[in-house]
Amino acid sequence: MMFLNEETKKYLKFYYEKIKEKQQSKMDSDTERSYLSNLPVEILQHIFKYFNLQDLCRISQTCTRLHSIVDAELNRLFKMKKNFLPIVTNQIKHSIRERSSKIIEPIYEKLRISHNWRIGKYKEKVLLKTTITNMPWLHLEKKYLWVSQGCTITRYKRDSFGFDWLKKGPELIQKDGDMCRFAIKDDLLLTGSSSGSISMWNLKDPKFSSIHGKNNHSSEVNTVDIGPYTLASGTRNHILNMWPWPKLDSVNNSVIYPIGTYVLRDRIWSLKYNKSGSLAIGTGGIYETALLIMDVQSEELKLFGSGLMKPGAGILDMHWLDENCLFTCGYDSYVHLWDKRVGTYVTSWLEPHNSVLYCIQTDDLYTIMCGTQRHGKITLWDQRQRSSIQMYYLSTYHKQSSPVFSLAFDGTLLYGALDRSINVLDFSGRQNRIRNYSYFV
Repeated sequence: MMFLNEETKKYLKFYYEKIKEKQQSKMDSDTERSYLSNLPVEILQHIFKYFNLQDLCRISQTCTRLHSIVDAELNRLFKMKKNFLPIVTNQIKHSIRERSSKIIEPIYEKLRISHNWRIGKYKEKVLLKTTITNMPWLHLEKKYLWVSQGCTITRYKRDSFGFDWLKKGPELIQKDGDMCRFAIKDDLLLTGSSSGSISMWNLKDPKFSSIHGKNNHSSEVNTVDIGPYTLASGTRNHILNMWPWPKLDSVNNSVIYPIGTYVLRDRIWSLKYNKSGSLAIGTGGIYETALLIMDVQSEELKLFGSGLMKPGAGILDMHWLDENCLFTCGYDSYVHLWDKRVGTYVTSWLEPHNSVLYCIQTDDLYTIMCGTQRHGKITLWDQRQRSSIQMYYLSTYHKQSSPVFSLAFDGTLLYGALDRSINVLDFSGRQNRIRNYSYFV
């Protein structure tokens, strides 16, 4: 055992105290330096203007002061509605908010989930399976998802996993043929069938009383839509019928008659009303231009895009952005944004693999999604960019290629309708698998 004399003990104590003083002085000098957290708020706000979203989220996690400053800066930028807003999760427009099962809060959560959409970080689930090949159609609401398969339309109650197939409402059955696309507006559901008949259901009635159209089409009904003043249906044999709004309190199984019939030169693939009552008509585009717009009140029919699209570039689906601007997609593999004030499309987005685009859905701000012809693929665009930013491939349990006939999305969930299944992608999870195909766009 080693024994130290008093002088050695004093020296060692003095030595350790000096080392401790040097360490403390170094820590004090580091603290006095110009760290970001010690800068004035005005200077920090100016610095943060040069940060991207990912950097802002990271620096906000370093300390409480920076978190509060970044949070105030993000709120300011969101209120200004500049190009800072994220895709899908912004939830600015009423159309996306009324079909969202939840409003995403806070802002950091919006940015995190939007980043998941961009990099393809999601969890997939097959909700419905069938052995019969169909052309299903979807309609998304805050609490329900409406699904058409074959001759039935079913309403499912939504939950955090997509929807609960056990909690479904009554099935609306079309007895004389398979249903085409359907439309829902103001408690009225309108659909057509492969036999040419038109049917409507009063959703306000707990028993879903039905209303049938008289003098129906002689061929398959491809598309229908509900406008503010009239209803419309279009067929394969070039016939466009206009119907009056039915009385929802009328007796069950009542009958209405068409108020106008128009014969076009091409088969009709899609119809879409805007809020003012103008009806966009998407045709096969073989004998004349594929896009026509009718003012229902004056019954004036205008052709759009003459000479701009190749023959046969039919329009399969449409969506009005506002009173004057219209998105279209179809056989030419392009998403076109039309402005009826200039009579042509003002910008276009090309599908990266030149696939036919079957359906389109937007959030009425920056997000565009389209279902394509092959491999259950959905393509995502940001309107602020010319090229697509991501692709999602839905699983086909029968291991065969299928088109995406219809899609619907809110801030966290993406529903896709394949020929034999309904799939949902959940982008809200933190441990989801990444399937990033942005390198191939």
